[in-house]
Amino acid sequence: MHASVRPIAEILTLNNGFYDKSFEKLDDEMARTQFAPNTSSVTWLLAHLATSRFQMGALIGIQKEIPWDGMFAYGIDQIEHDKIPALLEIKNCWGGVSESILGRLPELGDVELNAEPAREFPTSEKTTLAALAFLTQHEVYHLGQLSYIRRLLKEPGLFKLLFLR
Repeated sequence: MHASVRPIAEILTLNNGFYDKSFEKLDDEMARTQFAPNTSSVTWLLAHLATSRFQMGALIGIQKEIPWDGMFAYGIDQIEHDKIPALLEIKNCWGGVSESILGRLPELGDVELNAEPAREFPTSEKTTLAALAFLTQHEVYHLGQLSYIRRLLKEPGLFKLLFLR
């Protein structure tokens, strides 16, 4: 594996653990709870993160159709709440694309990592490697939100679930 990708792969693997724990002790009704109008619910965040993983996969050449017609690419205020998928469907989408990404990362070399990505990311360096780093940081940001919302729902945060059992 290219040395610059190794830390990204480590974080993505850690994020997989946090993501899986996000579902623990939640049902669909609890996970759709919004604590204020136009704020993220657990369900929206999980689907958004799965959508982001599909975008990451596309960035490195994994051609899988983004589920839910990209409904979770941007803010929750654009969501038709009756079309939000069940937690199990969201979890299954994440697992398949995540395995593909972790399998593809070791194959990436200098040419691919230094290539300009097809879409723009908010990074000063316009490379696939920088885009991967951004998308990985993006996951960590939202996993932190998930952990906080879980605590509002009177459930343990993600760090406690993963490491302090």
